Amino acid sequence: MPRIIETTVYGIDELPDEAKEAARAWYRESCLDYEWYDFVYEDFGRICEILGVTLATTTAWLQGGGTRDKPCIYWSGFSCQGDGASFQGWWSHARGARKPTRLHGPTPARALIRAPAGCASRSSSDRSSATPP
Repeated sequence: MPRIIETTVYGIDELPDEAKEAARAWYRESCLDYEWYDFVYEDFGRICEILGVTLATTTAWLQGGGTRDKPCIYWSGFSCQGDGASFQGWWSHARGARKPTRLHGPTPARALIRAPAGCASRSSSDRSSATPP
């Protein structure tokens, strides 16, 4: 037999400061229940393929009862120094990886790394003795 349950709902501005913080903490910890970062795994996996890294995998159970291989990539929330990312895998030299590495992504790496104007014509000994502006 169905029954009616009534709930009183408050807007965030109606809560005392302590309740606001509790609501924010609850939202941060429980409202990201989907894997919003999947594309990062896929991109990292492609970069690993280019460089000759084979990522280790573990079995992940799917909601329908099946399984899939999940790459062993680990990360923490990046909220303080020491947080970061790591992975498990094997590396073997990938011959010819230089060109695909440069071409991967929306902007080739060579366009991202440019010498400041005037630096290209100076020798390394000139740069080591130069003082910053």
